[in-house]
Amino acid sequence: MIRVPQFPAPANFDARVKTPGNGFLAIFPNPTNRDFRNKNYWGRVHQEMYDLYDGICSYCASWMPRATHQPLTTHSTIDHFIPRTQWPRGAYEWSNYRMARRDINENKSENLDIVDPFHIQNDWFEIDFMTCRIKATTAAHEIVRPRIARTLQILRLNEYPIIDQRVGIIGDFVHDRVDLPTIQRLFPFIAREIVRQNVEQTLKPALRSVHP
Repeated sequence: MIRVPQFPAPANFDARVKTPGNGFLAIFPNPTNRDFRNKNYWGRVHQEMYDLYDGICSYCASWMPRATHQPLTTHSTIDHFIPRTQWPRGAYEWSNYRMARRDINENKSENLDIVDPFHIQNDWFEIDFMTCRIKATTAAHEIVRPRIARTLQILRLNEYPIIDQRVGIIGDFVHDRVDLPTIQRLFPFIAREIVRQNVEQTLKPALRSVHP
């Protein structure tokens, strides 16, 4: 994971999302997920949010593809960091939105026991390039390390299919099938770790024997 910038809401956010959402909540102050189903006004800013974050998931820092013939939510979703059933008004608050891969959003579900990508530090996470697993660094304070571990577990960031994608990208890099600028654009956390750990100069030959 890497720290994600918190961009201002689109200029028309209140009119398109917050005002109609608050109108709904005035009538149904404690809605269930089923009640929200037809009042998902946050979907109106999905494209704007996707564009602001260059299609990168806030939790795994990987690019989410888009196809014109597919629904907006096929690969990317707007996650409510604080679940909308626990904070109904947060369903229509821009500050509560995180751009997320669909499968990661489903893994997160209504869990609150994860770190917030808006507030993490970039030196809290690292990649073990031999196993391609993500882990907490010693720079992360001992108070936050248990939550980092739970974040990795809840979001399944070291499980299929996410780790398989990571293995593929690292394998492509060490065998010169993809260059660093492409990884920086599509997988910024992996790219940052490649640079930080000087993989090009120190690990690439060894990794070629590990990652086909």
